[in-house]
Amino acid sequence: MPHTLTLQSIRPITHDVNELTFIRPDGYEFQPGQATDFALDRDGWRDEKRPFTFTSLPDAEHLQFTIKSYPTHDGVTEQIGQMEGGGRPDTAPGRVALSLDRRLIPDEDPAAVERELTGVIAAAANQIGGVLCRIDRLKLNRPMTPGPGTDTLASVLERQATAATGAAVAVTGVPHATDTRHYAAIGIPSMLYGAGPEETDGQPGGADERLVLDDLRKATEAVALTLGEFMTPAG
Repeated sequence: MPHTLTLQSIRPITHDVNELTFIRPDGYEFQPGQATDFALDRDGWRDEKRPFTFTSLPDAEHLQFTIKSYPTHDGVTEQIGQMEGGGRPDTAPGRVALSLDRRLIPDEDPAAVERELTGVIAAAANQIGGVLCRIDRLKLNRPMTPGPGTDTLASVLERQATAATGAAVAVTGVPHATDTRHYAAIGIPSMLYGAGPEETDGQPGGADERLVLDDLRKATEAVALTLGEFMTPAG
């Protein structure tokens, strides 16, 4: 027999694990170690049932579950992690919070990017009646920009990397947050270079990331020759 539960509270255990406490329906019984099928009573989610094991005792006043959320899966556990205490699974949340990571490339102005982004978000929110949108900046990482000596370092690395790999290597700006920007900010010529797959191949940064060892050898050779030439005093 299906039951509609009301979420009394949700308590974070870790950054991605929550303890959910529901008001227990009259006459609801279960055995230790038993699981129940859980579904959200929302459009598009009612048929997405998932089994979860009770973590409360059979004679407890409430029903409890400890559930890990997987935000990257866009599934039931992600939705559960966004629920709030006092609401039923068939109701829309009263508050929604999201974080957006917008990376910058060297020729972008952080203030202009922020104005454009907040404008787009505000315009979208204004199209929905009764929605109050508040935007807060959590952190601003300024992009790594070229400084004195960067052009020289780039030209040397471009030439040495092309010779070592046998493929054309071009200098370009990428939207990556890197600690190297701190060195560039105080005038140390800085660049990012290394062996690895293209963005469209090899799943860089993911579970399936892979690296051909011969590419690592060639990249190491390119960096060593670049530093040797760049740091050799003229004359």
